[in-house]
Amino acid sequence: MELLKLDNALITTLIKSLDEIDKNWRDYEGLIIPGSWPGEDDKEFIKKAISRVKEAKKNKIPFLGICLGLHVLALSEGGRVVRMDEQRKGIYPVKGWWGETQETHWHGYKIEGEFPGYVVYETDGIIEAMRKDNIIATQFHPEYQSSKKNPHPILKEFLDTCKLKKQYLKEVKGGIVEGEDRRRWFCNWASSLGELEGTAEDTWGTLKYEYKKHKYENLIQFGAYDARDYFTLWRHKGRKAILWAGSDILNLKNNFLLNDGKLKIVSKIFGCFPNFLDRWLSKNAEHWVENTIEQKALADLGIKANVCPSFMGDVSKFQVSYLPEVQPNAYLSSSEGRQIEYGFGVIENIAGWLPNIWFHLYGADWKTRHKNVIIHGRVPKEKMNEDIKRYQIGLRLNEFDGFSEVLAKAVLMGQYAIGKVQHPLIPSYETELDLIDQLNDLSHRVEPNLEAREYYIKHLNKFPWVSKES
Repeated sequence: MELLKLDNALITTLIKSLDEIDKNWRDYEGLIIPGSWPGEDDKEFIKKAISRVKEAKKNKIPFLGICLGLHVLALSEGGRVVRMDEQRKGIYPVKGWWGETQETHWHGYKIEGEFPGYVVYETDGIIEAMRKDNIIATQFHPEYQSSKKNPHPILKEFLDTCKLKKQYLKEVKGGIVEGEDRRRWFCNWASSLGELEGTAEDTWGTLKYEYKKHKYENLIQFGAYDARDYFTLWRHKGRKAILWAGSDILNLKNNFLLNDGKLKIVSKIFGCFPNFLDRWLSKNAEHWVENTIEQKALADLGIKANVCPSFMGDVSKFQVSYLPEVQPNAYLSSSEGRQIEYGFGVIENIAGWLPNIWFHLYGADWKTRHKNVIIHGRVPKEKMNEDIKRYQIGLRLNEFDGFSEVLAKAVLMGQYAIGKVQHPLIPSYETELDLIDQLNDLSHRVEPNLEAREYYIKHLNKFPWVSKES
């Protein structure tokens, strides 16, 4: 372990806290930059520290920055360190992935800037913490709120990461370049999720997860529907993140532990388990969702989540194809047996009020009394993708949902979209009359929807586990 510090660094309590957590911490591989007060004569140290942090990031060495260490990390990422109007001293409440705690602060500077790829936690406009992969940095001093009986979760997580790195390099045979830690992301695709436009391997650049081979690697769990997915997360020993898919959040909220609620008796027997599960998930995994509605649903369970829309497909295959029509075409899709949930009934209710619009229903059977409702049923995705290039409006009418492929494809092709759930630059509606008004408005659009297209090209799939452009 490398402790990179100035002579006046605040390390006595830090070393005591680390010793209380793991007396062998000095033997692990990692980098710590503790808090201190650099002066004008310490510019060379700052340059050295920035260079060392960049080297640690390049070689996947775990890094912990405290106070000054956060400032060095920010500078290494192109951020700024600015003087505050007055010094901030004392204990203040802070909330982050480790929970909600009271933390010791002692600083006269703060950091500013944009830090793509990092999860950033703020309090009243002050960045309190940042994390990315095995990099953790805080403005506050976690060592002052750590004890032998109650070690600070940030310090414990850092030492666990350093220890796992050592174990990983011992256990993994082959594929290791000397001096490098190939800590990669592996995806466990929930069996309840089904097939999407593309795969995690093709879209994100992640590899398929196998517990015995990858238990010390980084895990992204795509969809967390029931006990099978929770068990995968529980036994994984490395970093773990969850991309929630929509209905899995409802499963968690409704205490469904097996088979999406089909075995409700099991959930009743283990009635106390879900509350424990919520707390465990909040503390032990990073959480990502696709809109603020999902974010709030998890927040109600005590789980803090980041928001980023995803699309499991090749963005380059969906070029602008929008052409206005006198009688425009709107489309939506459903799984078989879930037609009402996906809005087929809504279309049946409004189609008679909109005879100037063709409605195309994909993915499932449906009986309609309207001539302007066309039932395509289940077709190969290649066929549907070819069909919808000629359409003008994509619809996603689920009451609770992530960012659906229908919406993604619509905006990528320069079309217009409407969702029941709110998304940036995509209109939503409250009642069926609102939906009728929205459709009437969009049916007269002549130009392609380039604003939404550009927004989503910029924001899709900006996750820490993505290693390739989608």
